[in-house]
Amino acid sequence: MSQAASPPIPHRPLGTSALSPQQHHLQAAEHLNKAAAQHQEAARHQASGDGVAAALKAKAAAQHTATAAEHARQAMKQ
Repeated sequence: MSQAASPPIPHRPLGTSALSPQQHHLQAAEHLNKAAAQHQEAARHQASGDGVAAALKAKAAAQHTATAAEHARQAMKQ
């Protein structure tokens, strides 16, 4: 990407409403980017025959995706 990465939004527990809806959306985007990176790493591990490492990366990607979904839900609540 030619765009400079924005600084990360300070992370707070999802149970609190300290983040604005915009901040929740930005957090969701950050987690989706992290998930995409984990999926790319999983693909590389799978291609090299390391199924165990690929599974671990896929699990990390799923966790980031779930966190992104929770941020999106929090943004919609506000």
